[in-house]
Amino acid sequence: MPRVKKGFFKFWWNEEVNLLKEESVESDKLQKSVGKPRDGPIFANRQSCRLKYRKCLTDNRKFEAGQYTNDLHDALLQKNNISFWQCWRELGARSLSTRKSCVQVDGCVDPNIVASRFSEHFARAYS
Repeated sequence: MPRVKKGFFKFWWNEEVNLLKEESVESDKLQKSVGKPRDGPIFANRQSCRLKYRKCLTDNRKFEAGQYTNDLHDALLQKNNISFWQCWRELGARSLSTRKSCVQVDGCVDPNIVASRFSEHFARAYS
């Protein structure tokens, strides 16, 4: 079984995204080959290609998230425990991979000191 990096399989990546990426790369190469102008038709074309590509990426990602939410809802309505929990685990794995952990709070990394500072902060805020 081949091993790949997390996020390697992008279900939302399709042929349209490939074409838009190629177009964006080509317009970028053209702009660089003529000295990187910051205005004019070559620059406008580059910006337009980049915006189309990025918008397509964003739209496809949102569609994928909505699709999994709908699949989860359908599995729950059908009371199909196996598919419900499969969807649930996939959603959980994705959200955990995008979370960023806090390394320190006010320069402290000790959990007891951090907890006491939170306690003090909220005690002051609500008194």
